[in-house]
Formats: sequence, structure tokens, C-alpha cells
Amino acid sequence: MLDLGHLSHQTLGNRALEREVLELFAAQIDAQVETLRTAQDGRQRKIAAHTIFGSSLAIGAFGVAQVAERIEAKEQANDGDVAELVDVVERTCTVIAARLESLREQTPSTCR
Repeated sequence: MLDLGHLSHQTLGNRALEREVLELFAAQIDAQVETLRTAQDGRQRKIAAHTIFGSSLAIGAFGVAQVAERIEAKEQANDGDVAELVDVVERTCTVIAARLESLREQTPSTCR
């Protein structure tokens, strides 16, 4: 669900940065999925799917990226495609939440 080696490479091994990137992804993914779900036409859907694809790929959420890429390539995504994306996002977010908890224990907050 989440390639920690890729994520570590992307964040140069900086655990605080890793935590920040994961928190940002987690904070934005639901809105991105909702944008995809409510897109009014194929162009909007492709843009939303591409955004999800890119952000997922960047953090190593390759399962999410794979489904988003498949949706982006289609002329018309169906309810099953969106349901599959929602499922993989939920499972990935569970892994991210566990990782964030682990990172909070390992790295003190920089805000006081």
C-alpha cells in the first residue's frame, strides 16, 4: 500500500519531512477523490485522476496511483472504477495513519 523505501528516498531520509508529506497527502486525498467523483465531464475527471495519480506516486502509494492512472486513461470512468479507487485510498490511508503514529513517536514536533 505504501512503499516506505520510495517515500524515504523522496524525503531524503528526513523523518520530519516524511511526516509532513504524509500529513499533507492524508489531508487532501479525500477532497481529490470527491473532485473526481463529482466531475462534470471527462476532462475534469481526467484532471482529477491525474492529480491523484501524481500525488500518490510521489509518496509511494503505488496502488492508488495505479487505479487513478487507469481511470485517467478511460474515456468514461464508471461507479465501479471510483469505488475501487475509494477502497484502495481507504486502505492506504490506514497504512499512512499507522506510519504517522510511528513517526510522531520517533520525531518530536518542531512547533512548541
